[in-house]
Amino acid sequence: MEVVMLTHKNKNNLKNPESTAVGVVGAGYCFIVSAVALNKGPKCLITDSVNVSKWTYPFEDGNYLSDHNLWSLCTSPEDVVPWNLTLFSLLLIMSGIQMVLCAIQAINGLMGTICGDCKEMAQCKAYSESAEITP
Repeated sequence: MEVVMLTHKNKNNLKNPESTAVGVVGAGYCFIVSAVALNKGPKCLITDSVNVSKWTYPFEDGNYLSDHNLWSLCTSPEDVVPWNLTLFSLLLIMSGIQMVLCAIQAINGLMGTICGDCKEMAQCKAYSESAEITP
């Protein structure tokens, strides 16, 4: 009976790392995409010196983050730079938090797999020994 209980517990502990791994991969992907999007800046409509309008990425290597005067290069859509900054900053922060929470979950699952069964085995032995002693 002990073997069945421990096997059932181990199966539950093994599901957590799989879910945690998927969470870490998703959060990592979101973190990287957000960081690249913040660095590259938004795609917007600009008008060059010959009054030709074109859709492009006017910012290079995140230079717009420290120089707010460059934001006026984007003529359309309206307020795209602050929107881009807000969206991808929030996604960057949330994906970082998700990675931390997934790391905590992985450690918790690992500790549960390693130590949880030891405690349960000791409790099972104590219970079975007390059951044998009493008639």
